[in-house]
Amino acid sequence: MPEAPKKDGPEAEEARESEYRFRRMVEQSADGFAVLDPQGRILVPGRSVLGYNHGKFSGQSVIDIIHPDDAFRARRAMKRVLRRPDAIITVQYRARDPQGRWRWLEVVGRNLLEDPAVRGVVVNFRDITQRKQTERALAESEERYRTLVEALTSLVWRSGAHGEFAEPQPRWEAYTGQNWEAQKGLGWLDAFHEADRPLLRESWAAALRGLPRWQNEARLWHVRQQRYRHCIVSAVAMRSGEEVREWMGTIADVHDQKELEDKLRHAAKLESLGVLAGGIAHDFNNLLTGILGSASLLLEEIPPESPLRLAAETIAQASDRASKLTRQMLAYSGRGHFIVERLNLAAQVREIVDLMGASIPKGVRLELYLPEETPAIRADAGQLQQLVMNLVINAAEAVPGEGVVAVRTAAARLKQPREMVTGALPPGEYATLAVRDNGVGMDEATSTRIFDPFFTTKFTGRGLGLAASLGIVRGHGGGLELETAPAAGSTFTVWFPRA
Repeated sequence: MPEAPKKDGPEAEEARESEYRFRRMVEQSADGFAVLDPQGRILVPGRSVLGYNHGKFSGQSVIDIIHPDDAFRARRAMKRVLRRPDAIITVQYRARDPQGRWRWLEVVGRNLLEDPAVRGVVVNFRDITQRKQTERALAESEERYRTLVEALTSLVWRSGAHGEFAEPQPRWEAYTGQNWEAQKGLGWLDAFHEADRPLLRESWAAALRGLPRWQNEARLWHVRQQRYRHCIVSAVAMRSGEEVREWMGTIADVHDQKELEDKLRHAAKLESLGVLAGGIAHDFNNLLTGILGSASLLLEEIPPESPLRLAAETIAQASDRASKLTRQMLAYSGRGHFIVERLNLAAQVREIVDLMGASIPKGVRLELYLPEETPAIRADAGQLQQLVMNLVINAAEAVPGEGVVAVRTAAARLKQPREMVTGALPPGEYATLAVRDNGVGMDEATSTRIFDPFFTTKFTGRGLGLAASLGIVRGHGGGLELETAPAAGSTFTVWFPRA
């Protein structure tokens, strides 16, 4: 505490009072100060924020207490101060306090070497250790947040109060197939299916009215895949008082999950239909046995010239057609009676296609790629014939006017399980039969129903053709794939286990 000024005269008293006030202000200041010579030695020790004894510290260099990693920065700042008289230079570095702890200081220096009243470099010190710790904690928190966001499979997004994107969204390109710059400034609603936007707007409006959080399912457009993908969208309004400042939320892609659920439902439906078809076919077959037997007996007893013979022949023919239908139903259910033998797939397909000439429309040309080295398979010849006929005729009818149906066999190997219409096919050696047409193709809604019994894109009552084909493939432990798109034709590929 400085002594009270002594009264020796008006001018001296005024000077002492001024000095007293100055010292009191310095002592009450939160900052420290000192006057240094050009080499950084302390000429006039002022108040220190680090707690050093001013008298003992006088004449020492401040570089002695500066952290080694920061000494170069401190020397460079001193050189800048010396080169620029009257300029104010600011630098931050770590200095050691009397207890040996490193503390961050913000130092402001000014060159007053030419001032006769000072003749030194005046520096002010401010302890910013707490601020640095806060900044470091904030940076670490942001880094953890950034790492968490990058690790998430969901898209984490932020937008302005009106929904416009203003900063890059992690994983945006993975979710939409387009660069972030293409979406910058647009509203997040613009990327969703038009039919889903009303519900999203309604949820958004509810959040504006005070709902803390909302979540909806919606379809997000993927530019590269050229299709909408099912997503779960959630958002939270960040508020300043009652006013929404910004929005934060996530978009989780559940498209693969939705597709898997649809496949499971479809498989369960087909299995139920298969059980129903198999049961009906067995019961109906028992009835047909009696009808066909009775019709055969009638034909043996009725003379050729009898008017009743035509009726008996009609009964026999109708019963025979009905028996073929029951065989298709049993094939669809996978419960048909198979006579399995080793067959040359290429030779069998060539023989079957040669017999189908009259069934193919005149404008359709068949192209066969049936190499002799195609592996043999174990299959029922009759069921294989029905399968090939169903696939080739279906392909030919899909071609409007003139076109091509290509039939190809080949050897194939699966190294990993492969998901198909019939389910997952295990790894192994296979022989494949592919039937491709350049017809009208199918959209997604049609292709998901093409194997349903009695479903058709033509006229009604087309029967069990493709549904039976699916059952035949399953009955042989194989797999069936379908590749199709509107105006791009269709390819049915059957995988048979190699014999």
